[in-house]
Amino acid sequence: MIRTLLMIALAAIVFASSGCTTGGSGGRVRDVNLRTVSDGSFVGSASYNIGTFMVQTRVQRHRIVDIRVLGTAMTYRESQAQKVIPLVIARQTLKVGVVRGAEIESRTLLKAIENSLREGAMGGGMGLDLRSEREWIIRQELGR
Repeated sequence: MIRTLLMIALAAIVFASSGCTTGGSGGRVRDVNLRTVSDGSFVGSASYNIGTFMVQTRVQRHRIVDIRVLGTAMTYRESQAQKVIPLVIARQTLKVGVVRGAEIESRTLLKAIENSLREGAMGGGMGLDLRSEREWIIRQELGR
């Protein structure tokens, strides 16, 4: 009986620690056609088993010109995952490799960037430069 409970608990821990990003596409990162994204600054987020990335992506003339991480716990792996940002900007695509040792965090960050770009493709951009996660939260609470 105890052995069975321990096996169930171990299976639950392994399942919970496997990590996956959230999002409408089931966690898979999909590239976004930048020709459909209007100019502006767009916020997106994605979560995995122990954290969340919130990013602001700035687009000008259908090109990604800046990506800023607005919110994360900033663990070592999350800081390493941010190495994908210059690759996304340079290649203008989400189809970049993940950082070894921070694969889940890299995919989650890429999913947050994807979600921000999808916000711009749907015309949902705020058209301003967000300075902090707090400002973003306040705007969400005010319904703007």
